[in-house]
Amino acid sequence: TDGSTISISTGKYEVSTQGLYTINFSAYTFGQARIYLVKDGEQQDDTQYFSNQNGKNDGFLHGDQGTRSLVMCLRQGQEIHLEATINTGSIFNLQFCVTLEAETAC
Repeated sequence: TDGSTISISTGKYEVSTQGLYTINFSAYTFGQARIYLVKDGEQQDDTQYFSNQNGKNDGFLHGDQGTRSLVMCLRQGQEIHLEATINTGSIFNLQFCVTLEAETAC
């Protein structure tokens, strides 16, 4: 590996190699959920995952599943993580994948 790390307790990914990264995150949600990618403490508005499954009173659970994918140039030392700004129900099976596609100047 290139020395990049992700903390399994905080979910924060710290970049070691400057370059072009593919970032994917997906989740299964109930209720309202809004999840963003945060880079160096700043919410990246164009990465929003939003779901509004308030559920119907018909005896069944109504959920939603979605994925966000993006390509972003990241520099050494930058940190990214996910943050839920709304969660009125539950977020399940959250996956967060970061892949270095090419070393390049940002």
